[in-house]
Amino acid sequence: MSDLLSVKLVKSFFFISHIIGIITTNLGWLYTPNIVYPQLIVVSSWYLNKNQCLLSMLEYRLFGETIMGNSRKFRVPRKHRM
Repeated sequence: MSDLLSVKLVKSFFFISHIIGIITTNLGWLYTPNIVYPQLIVVSSWYLNKNQCLLSMLEYRLFGETIMGNSRKFRVPRKHRM
């Protein structure tokens, strides 16, 4: 029982961290110009990985689902890459 609870806690923490990272990299420039560096890393990882999100791939491998659902949705849409 405790193993199942710890897996759920880790999964929730991972998913929430991913969502917070998305929000931070999209809106962080309003508060600090230094957010450009994490944005550069994220966009570079998409470019090098054929527009697929590394965190979503890791989520699917670890938990069998991503923040976007239970299927293998790793591709970052063009409108989100702009």
